[in-house]
Amino acid sequence: VEMLTAQPSDTRTVEALAARVVPLSVAAGERVDRVVHIEITREFDLVGVVAKGGVFLRGFAVDVVAADGCRTPIARDRDFRMNLTAPLVFRNPPELSKGSIIEVRFDLDNTRENPLQPFDPPRPLAAGLPPEGEDAAIVLLVAPRDTQRLQQ
Repeated sequence: VEMLTAQPSDTRTVEALAARVVPLSVAAGERVDRVVHIEITREFDLVGVVAKGGVFLRGFAVDVVAADGCRTPIARDRDFRMNLTAPLVFRNPPELSKGSIIEVRFDLDNTRENPLQPFDPPRPLAAGLPPEGEDAAIVLLVAPRDTQRLQQ
């Protein structure tokens, strides 16, 4: 993924769609996947993805599932290392059609094997601020489709 600089011709408004695990709870010693779905209700271009998480977010995956069931991988990080990462910005933004679903998979690791685990032994995990809680979120940056612009 390549970072791009906005050009004067980039005039569309960018909106944010946030995926968060609510409620967030992981037992001590468990590593689990939690899945969040976001239904796309308008035509969008997916401009970028921002990941934010603490020590318990070990990875994430973002897929688009079209209305016909076709799945397209968008972003993956199998070794996420806490905090707020630089946005992933797409040179050729994927198109999100009305009726498609964004599937965000959070890999939450509350085991001793987690190299960033702050507690020994691990404690039950709930939503909250690090280091005692987890505030993981994946933010999708989307721009409404401009049919006039696309026809040029």
